[in-house]
Amino acid sequence: MRIRACLAIVLLGWAATTQAAPVEFQEIPAGAKWLAHVDVDAMRDTTLVPRAYHQVVQEHPEAERHFEKVREISGMDPRQGLHSLTFCGTKISEEQGILIVKGDFDQARLEEKAKDAPDHEVAA
Repeated sequence: MRIRACLAIVLLGWAATTQAAPVEFQEIPAGAKWLAHVDVDAMRDTTLVPRAYHQVVQEHPEAERHFEKVREISGMDPRQGLHSLTFCGTKISEEQGILIVKGDFDQARLEEKAKDAPDHEVAA
């Protein structure tokens, strides 16, 4: 569990310089009761994130494999292409909520993977 928390911190903050990703309130559903936003681009400018990344990699060498797996699946290297994460919902629950991820994803790759997912549906 500890490695997941450390990886989450590193994943959220280790990205290359691109555009900042502030919260975009027009994307939040009207009925949302709570909101949490992580501006990964802004976190990059801190001293904590690079230090945490290096510490996690030193203590858990397999962490790099996890980042590579995300890159293989999504076409986006979370250390360079993740810009922001926005969480919202009508109640705090493991079963409910919305996560909006902004990053430099390979859209075609993700669409192909979605087609193979169980219960895949396309809606217009």
